[in-house]
Amino acid sequence: VVNITQCPIGMVKMGLYDASTRLLDAGVISGMDLTPEASITKLMHLLGKGMDAKVIRDAIQSDICGEQSLDLLSYSLDSTNKGVTSKLFEVEVLKDINPKKIKKTRFRIRNINSKLPINLSIEIKGKRDSLLKNNFKTLERDNGTADFLISFDHATKQILETNNKIYFTLKSKDEISWDRVVFEIFIDKY
Repeated sequence: VVNITQCPIGMVKMGLYDASTRLLDAGVISGMDLTPEASITKLMHLLGKGMDAKVIRDAIQSDICGEQSLDLLSYSLDSTNKGVTSKLFEVEVLKDINPKKIKKTRFRIRNINSKLPINLSIEIKGKRDSLLKNNFKTLERDNGTADFLISFDHATKQILETNNKIYFTLKSKDEISWDRVVFEIFIDKY
C-alpha cells in the first residue's frame, strides 16, 4: 500500500506523527508528493520489471523521472533487541548524495521499553573522532513503551560532505529494549 495525496500542493508526511508512524510499521509506503496517476504508473513499471518487494519498496520512494520532489532513503539499523545500555549503529550511505540537498533526517526507535524512566542519549559522528555539536538528546519517559524520534539534519549534512558513513551511539542509564531502529534521509530533488 502506497500512501499518496490528492491535494494539488503538499505531500504525505509519514512518520512524523503517531498515527502515521503506525502506518509505516504496518508496511504502508510513503508516496510523499506522488499523484495517484504517477503512483499507479510507477508501481506498474516497477512490478513489470520483476523486482522483489524490498527493491520495489525502496524504488517507489525514490524519484525515477521527475514524478516526485523528494527521495527517501531508509536504513533499517536493528530489529528486536533486549537488555541494552549501549549500542553503536553504522549507516553506510551508498547512494551518491549532495549533502546540500538533504531536507530532513529522522532517527527512530520503535517501541522502547524499560522498567524505569528512560534516560536516553543519542550521538552522531562521522569517521573522524570529534563529535558534532548539539548531538546529545535525552528522552525522559514514564514506565511503559514509547517511540523515540529525533532529527540530525545539520549533522548529517556535515558528515556526508567528507565521507559516506554515519555512526549513531545510543546510551541509556538502565537496560532498555526495542522493536526496530530506523534512520531516514529525505533528499530534495530540485
